[in-house]
Amino acid sequence: MINIIKTMILFMVLIISGCTSSKALYTVDLTPESSNGIAIINILDTTTFYSDLVTGYGFTSVIRTPELNILVDTGDYDMDNPDEIILGNMKKIGISPKEIDIVFISHWHKAKGLKGFMEANPDASVYAPLEDYDADRFKDAEIDYQIIDEQWAPLSENIFSTGSVYSKSSAVYEQSLVIETEEGLIAIVSCAHPGIVEVANRIQNQFPDKDISLLMGGFHLSSISRDELPGILSELVAMGVEYMAPSHCSGAPFKDLAKEQYGDKYIDGGAGLTILF
Repeated sequence: MINIIKTMILFMVLIISGCTSSKALYTVDLTPESSNGIAIINILDTTTFYSDLVTGYGFTSVIRTPELNILVDTGDYDMDNPDEIILGNMKKIGISPKEIDIVFISHWHKAKGLKGFMEANPDASVYAPLEDYDADRFKDAEIDYQIIDEQWAPLSENIFSTGSVYSKSSAVYEQSLVIETEEGLIAIVSCAHPGIVEVANRIQNQFPDKDISLLMGGFHLSSISRDELPGILSELVAMGVEYMAPSHCSGAPFKDLAKEQYGDKYIDGGAGLTILF
């Protein structure tokens, strides 16, 4: 894995997997010698690299791969008009909703803006976790959901759902997205309600011969005691997580610890971030 390269692209054109973006993006290049052709683009987060991208409580991203283009989550339960915000940010970045093959709902209260997105792209397939108490609020009878049960589920040859994992503390089911590459695994975790260590363990148990090259998303640590954070970080380090990009609900104290531990292998999250792999 080549060293991390952080660059501000100075031109208004960015080519990602053959697609043209109308906005310069903050890009972190983790591309190995033999590129996997993967781009992970942060559409919505609690922070942003660009003032014209709207922020919100949640972690929404577009993952472009040679196989599929995936939208992860469509807005948090407490956001007003999340579909308009997500579609607006996508437009500013230069991503058409028609490009999306799959909408991946990590947990039900991140599906609030789904109906509005599906009006823009009714052909996208929707993968959602097992139903919990939030499903009654956000499930739409007009949408054809493909429900992922508690078992690992392939979405394509190299893209997987961890399956629905239940969080007793939050009383929700949550699934995470995993991409298998020759170099290692990319794990996109929206909120990690079951626990970020538990999610990472589940991933490594499924792929015992591969490390997690990139762990990205919300780690659900903003309300965790500061005394517990070093131990959580140590467990992730011991698992062999190579690059870390915590955002959304990960909490500033954990981000500070991770940045100190990982150095140039720590990636700041925020809307407008693109990671190439």
